[in-house]
Parts: sequence; C-alpha cells; structure tokens
Amino acid sequence: MKLTPDEMDAMRDELIEVLSKYIDVDSQKIEMDVKREDDMTALVANFPLKGSK
Repeated sequence: MKLTPDEMDAMRDELIEVLSKYIDVDSQKIEMDVKREDDMTALVANFPLKGSK
C-alpha cells in the first residue's frame, strides 16, 4: 500500500474532523505513519488528547 503525501494529509484532516466530534485533539502534535512488516501493513497514528467534550 502506498499513499502520497497529499493522501496522508487528507486522511489526517478527516480523522481529526471525526475525532473532534468526541474529544479535543491536539492537532499540532499528531503523528501518522504507514508501517510495513513482512506481509502486514499498518497505519500507526498518535493523536494526543487535550480532553473530552
């Protein structure tokens, strides 16, 4: 699986939009990466939380 930087940015923005409905997300500190190991691909995301809504 290969995502372009624009696709990663779009996915990040959409995830922030969805998560922000339920929790306060520190959008300046979000980390996202696609990891590959053997036959597995995983989206690894770290969304620091400020608190609940």
